Amino acid sequence: MNLGYTAATKFLGIHINETLKWNSNVQSLANKLSNVSFMIKPLKGVLSPNMIRNIYFTKFQSLLWVDILFFGLGGDLNGEYLEYKRERQDQWLEQAQ
Repeated sequence: MNLGYTAATKFLGIHINETLKWNSNVQSLANKLSNVSFMIKPLKGVLSPNMIRNIYFTKFQSLLWVDILFFGLGGDLNGEYLEYKRERQDQWLEQAQ
């Protein structure tokens, strides 16, 4: 069997590249958080604040905390971007209440 070289792969949900940097993991998380943010924002006028809060905790915050707990952000500049996204989502959540 002949195995080819690849610079990066995804294994068990973790993006691994040849330099062992977290950039691709952080980018993947940022994309997921953006999708959830855009899903929650239009629901403000349709659902009650409690329902929006439940969606926030089940979708947005769970993604964020799992990645922080298991993978860490290790001072990566993209970690600042994730913190910004979390703060924005918190603002939307407060406005919905």
